[in-house]
Amino acid sequence: MIRESEHFWFNGRKSTDFNIRNVSIGGGAYEESMSSGKSIIEEYPNNASMPYFQGIQKNPKEFDVSFYFNECRNGYLIDDIIRWLNVDEYQKLYFEADIDRVFYAMPISDLTLVHNGLEDGYVNITFRCDSSFTFSHEMFTPILEMKKIPEQLVEISNLGYYNIRPRIWIKKIANGDITIHNLTHRNIETKFKNIDIDEELIIDGKTEIITTSKEKTHRYDDFNDTYVELIYGKNRLKISDNVKIQFYYEYIFA
Repeated sequence: MIRESEHFWFNGRKSTDFNIRNVSIGGGAYEESMSSGKSIIEEYPNNASMPYFQGIQKNPKEFDVSFYFNECRNGYLIDDIIRWLNVDEYQKLYFEADIDRVFYAMPISDLTLVHNGLEDGYVNITFRCDSSFTFSHEMFTPILEMKKIPEQLVEISNLGYYNIRPRIWIKKIANGDITIHNLTHRNIETKFKNIDIDEELIIDGKTEIITTSKEKTHRYDDFNDTYVELIYGKNRLKISDNVKIQFYYEYIFA
């Protein structure tokens, strides 16, 4: 995916904006990792001959990219590229061979310019990701107004490799507790109580941060501490009839 792509997007811009293209240095077949490595966490108790297994730690993805100048390089072009790549937070990175797979990455190496002493050459750079995963682009449902219709269900598909916790916007429009039941996933209930009419909530299942439009108010005590989780396949959600609601989510891949 990476090696076979001539062009890529990073930090909101495409490589063609800088008249460069991704290249594979050297000959032969492309070699790319299909998943990240992992480290075993273990400990040797006193005088033990075998370690005590504590778990695993997945290593964030890391890979090299080389890009070639399609035209004679100059100081202004190099400055533009440095400004483009000089980020202090993870940014979206994806390649044209599979634009639906997104890395959240940042450069961690020096930009190494390899040239012939004239104005031709290419740049090597190492990217490090925020995790061992890749993602889809963010998707979202329309704003749904739940009404008093028997068995009105919302269906959301998860086509990734792992369960996902969506980010959810909710506006309370009538009395009663706010409930979401995932009928596909053991009928697990997400519940909020004491929410005011016209109050808006944003529930970020990934970061476990809940915000409200009501000033100087926290809603963690009014929450049953169970975030909506979407399993692989089609998820059928039953939602209380007193809200407007919208879901934001990304598929997660290896």
